[in-house]
Amino acid sequence: MPPTQLHLIRHAQGYHNLREDYNLPDTLLTPEGEQQSIALSHEIPDIFSINCIYASPMRRTLYTALLTFRTVLHFNPNLRIIALPELQETSDFACDTGSPLAQLRKEFEGKPVDFSHVFEGWNDKKSGRFRPTTGLTEQRAGEARRVIREEAEGFVAVVAHGGVNHYFTEDWEGSSSGSGTGWKNCEFRTYKFDDSSSSAVEWAAIVETEGSIRRRFPTGDYRELTPIEQYKLRDTTEKSWAADGYISLGEADEFQNKASNNHKGEWENGKLHEERPACLVAG
Repeated sequence: MPPTQLHLIRHAQGYHNLREDYNLPDTLLTPEGEQQSIALSHEIPDIFSINCIYASPMRRTLYTALLTFRTVLHFNPNLRIIALPELQETSDFACDTGSPLAQLRKEFEGKPVDFSHVFEGWNDKKSGRFRPTTGLTEQRAGEARRVIREEAEGFVAVVAHGGVNHYFTEDWEGSSSGSGTGWKNCEFRTYKFDDSSSSAVEWAAIVETEGSIRRRFPTGDYRELTPIEQYKLRDTTEKSWAADGYISLGEADEFQNKASNNHKGEWENGKLHEERPACLVAG
């Protein structure tokens, strides 16, 4: 059974967000970002139903998760935040390049964070599968969805980044309205896994819930984009991001061409995480 529900969250404000200073390495949350995380804990309606938490291994996402779910973690001492490298941000700017694993283990020692899925070199943005290209980013976003669909149950929370969230959701609405994303700091949206077709299941596609859409558009002025509109918007956004240095166009295009608009075929490296354990939850 796939998870019942998935809350997807963009991290709270980091120091690199203040003046769009992308040269700051793996930044921490600002005091305002810390308050945003605490406030979010009161906004998620079913927060105590959450029994699985994933986060990008970047420091700002981990601290967002720790602050947002601190009460949940307190009452569920066996629950851990699972750091998932596929959720890291798209670009190779210093602010979007993670810290070495040894440094993360030391900094988060004693905190409920599970680094068992993180490996040496996970933060290498110059070579390998985390290079900031459109094709590779789409691949790893799909892999992240598949891992969560296969591994998690019940109510899930995922803390990631504004740019990669567009690839994770395959929703490009608003993507050109901000600085590399249409997501606000500490914004959350709610999704369910799409079981409407075999390709949707294979691709681990997700769809936003009606309740989440109503939260975002309380006046009812929402119109779902067609697949063609999504494709055109993605194309426009990616070209804009490439011009600004957030991502490079191309690579893994042969993967993209295998499938139609929203539901892509399987990723040929999809078994990279077959040894992953299930979520750690309180007995």
